[in-house]
Amino acid sequence: MLVSRYIIKCRSNCVLRGVFVATVLLGISFPIINAMLVYPMFQDILVQGVEEDVEGLVRHLMPELLSFQEVEGITTLGIQELVAIDSMVSNFDIMKLKVFNENGVTIYSTDAGDFGVQNEHPYFREHIARGEVYSLVVSKDSTSMEGTPVPVDVVETYVPMMRDGHFAGALEIYYDITARKRSMDVLIRNSLVGMAFMSLALVAAVAALLKKQSDHVKLLEQTQTLKEDVERIVQHDLKSPVANMLSGINFLHTTNQDAEQLDILEQMQTAGWRMMRMINNSLDLYKMETGRYTYQPSAVNIAQVVRNAANELGDLALSRGTMFCLFIEGAEASKDESFMVYGEEMLCHSLVVNLLKNAIEATPRMGCVEVNFFREPEWFCLEISNPGTIPKEILAEFFNKYVTWDKRGGTGLGTYSAKLITETQGGTISVECEEDIVRVLVRLPVISTFEIR
Repeated sequence: MLVSRYIIKCRSNCVLRGVFVATVLLGISFPIINAMLVYPMFQDILVQGVEEDVEGLVRHLMPELLSFQEVEGITTLGIQELVAIDSMVSNFDIMKLKVFNENGVTIYSTDAGDFGVQNEHPYFREHIARGEVYSLVVSKDSTSMEGTPVPVDVVETYVPMMRDGHFAGALEIYYDITARKRSMDVLIRNSLVGMAFMSLALVAAVAALLKKQSDHVKLLEQTQTLKEDVERIVQHDLKSPVANMLSGINFLHTTNQDAEQLDILEQMQTAGWRMMRMINNSLDLYKMETGRYTYQPSAVNIAQVVRNAANELGDLALSRGTMFCLFIEGAEASKDESFMVYGEEMLCHSLVVNLLKNAIEATPRMGCVEVNFFREPEWFCLEISNPGTIPKEILAEFFNKYVTWDKRGGTGLGTYSAKLITETQGGTISVECEEDIVRVLVRLPVISTFEIR
């Protein structure tokens, strides 16, 4: 596929702009992702680790902790259980520990003021009394689930104690996570700073590339404008010598010439008029692009225009063994049959030549190009079909400027000019490819429905 370098650069520029915007958005999203996703995830991992540690301790002490004694109606722990608890508190980062009986009454606490207090909070009945481990991270200088002020960062964890599948009590531990949380915060902060620096570096790199690419595109645009200006000047200057040549040929026709010389003059005259049409068409296309073309429609026998175009492209068709088939309303057209449309004859001629030439070049050797005319309620329709295929990525850009495919030396201007000419005449043009057949459909209005420019 051959695509204009100019189009490629423009697309690259758009891609870089997209990357730049995406990078900026990514940089902005880092703090949000950190606050809403990363930090809670690390916190969950921290809580899960503490829960596993506490559950391990409880399983180790379970036999002693379940040896409750009732003295005068009050549930208490024995000396052996108290020694085990004191050992656990001193050997681990436990800020506070409480033991509840099956009714939620505190039977032991490292804070003497908690003895005999019953936990009546809904979470105790709905989760802990049903055998669920229940935890919460409590930040420094806030209050615990029980409403107790906490001077450090802790994980408040309730672990149920079960006897024969029934709830027999619970252990509440305030596990000091200050050091772990500080390490986690430092890790997340360093990661966030690193990602922020990487984002800034990427934004700076993309911005530099975008600036360089923008400068390059501007240079291409200036070069393209200069090229078009030079082409218009050359085309304008070419008209004068070609007109003089045609005048000379007309004069030679009035002199005595033999048959062979007259035949040569005819060929020269045909080539001269063809060159004049090409120059005029090129200048007209520029006017159409800039909206300065003056459209002067009239009745045009488009069937005869197609016949003339086929004759003009006869050498190309002959070299490829391509045949032309002309149909009107689905029936093969006779040699002199007409089909009238509303437009400009010169524009229609350029339109048909471009489309037929494109169809011949795309048709496999010994193939057939079919041209069919038919009417729709508001349109005169011209359909040109040929054997072949078009890739999907090209089909979507078939009529764009400088887009071509599978043609040596193709410029990508033929279909673009066909679209420009069709729209100048108030029509529409489309292409489809089904079952290895390419169909180009041109619709021209039955009556002019737009303001003549």
